Amino acid sequence: MEDFHALVILRSLANGVDPESGQFPDPENPAQRPQPVRALERTARRDWRRNLSPSRSMAPWTTKEDRALLAGFDAGMSPRELAAKHQRRPKAIKARLTKLGRLARVS
Repeated sequence: MEDFHALVILRSLANGVDPESGQFPDPENPAQRPQPVRALERTARRDWRRNLSPSRSMAPWTTKEDRALLAGFDAGMSPRELAAKHQRRPKAIKARLTKLGRLARVS
């Protein structure tokens, strides 16, 4: 089963709906206890998003990586291109460039 499919099933259960029939199951059914199902759904959603994140997301920046980032930016690479090269999100690239003084802070 794919992670996304499992997430859809958990979301259906968290909403109190049988994922196979689309009906509301018997109230005595353990799947009708919302707290455990919602906790499972949150965990599954977090894990699914984490698997979609670039491999260096949340990793500390090194001096060497900072130099390579600045060189790429100065050479005209876009934040999206830099994100792919550094295996980080474009938002992280923009934040780092701001911290390093290459981009102006946005209020």
